[in-house]
Amino acid sequence: MKTTLKTILLVIVLTLGVQFYLSAQTPPKPPTEATDGGKNGIVGGAPIGSGIVVLLTLAGAYGGYKLYKNANEEKEE
Repeated sequence: MKTTLKTILLVIVLTLGVQFYLSAQTPPKPPTEATDGGKNGIVGGAPIGSGIVVLLTLAGAYGGYKLYKNANEEKEE
């Protein structure tokens, strides 16, 4: 019983201690004018084209694996 209470108190103390120790920083101030961020206010963008290709490739591979696995299970029965 003592070890359970000690464990629970240790978890609570560590959780609260980490919460206060690892607090987030304050965000920077926003730009005052639209041109402060770059040309026409656009800072930059993330290229999403290659990410979509990777996502679709992985989804297709996973779907193909599931189809292959289900087809082999039906043949075994």
